[in-house]
Amino acid sequence: MIEVTIYNMIGVVLGSIFFTHFYTPIQPIKNRLLDKLPDTWLGNSCHTIFTCPKCLSFIISIIIFWDLIAAFLCSIVAYFINHLIDRVEQWYE
Repeated sequence: MIEVTIYNMIGVVLGSIFFTHFYTPIQPIKNRLLDKLPDTWLGNSCHTIFTCPKCLSFIISIIIFWDLIAAFLCSIVAYFINHLIDRVEQWYE
């Protein structure tokens, strides 16, 4: 268990956003592995978790911090940062 600080929370959030969208060398490998999952409840859940930064930051923060409130905060911050990045990308198109 890691201490819940703002730096650790921001690190979890940025790491989950980085993993789900922006680290391009891992995206083909991640997509290939997720496509091999069966079309069941567990496969769909894993696909959602590893493609959604909010979900991934929630799950990672639950595992790292063991604190539900910190996990909610990480998920909300991931939502706002992801929304901000989407708006900036849309503006540049």
